[in-house]
Amino acid sequence: MITAIATIILVNTLKLESISTAGSVGFLLIFAVVNYTGFKLAKEIGGKKSIPIFGAVFCFIAMIALLVQQYSESKSDVFIALGIIVFCFAMEYLYKKLEHKKN
Repeated sequence: MITAIATIILVNTLKLESISTAGSVGFLLIFAVVNYTGFKLAKEIGGKKSIPIFGAVFCFIAMIALLVQQYSESKSDVFIALGIIVFCFAMEYLYKKLEHKKN
């Protein structure tokens, strides 16, 4: 429900460029973390370490390149994207804190 409401608000208040920048940054960040996790768990999953670490590094480089390029065109799009990511991490942190108190 929270995601649906936040999505409706963002879609109706932000420019399409801001939404696409935030989506691209979010995708690259998530994919970099997934690849890094694959690197860390290579022994347990029976995989090679080189492929996921290259994936993580290149996703991170692509994310930085995207942010630098967008910053030169529209600083507000970069700040919106970073703000959404920080907000998501903050909400996850609060959720984990509340869940820990319940248990």
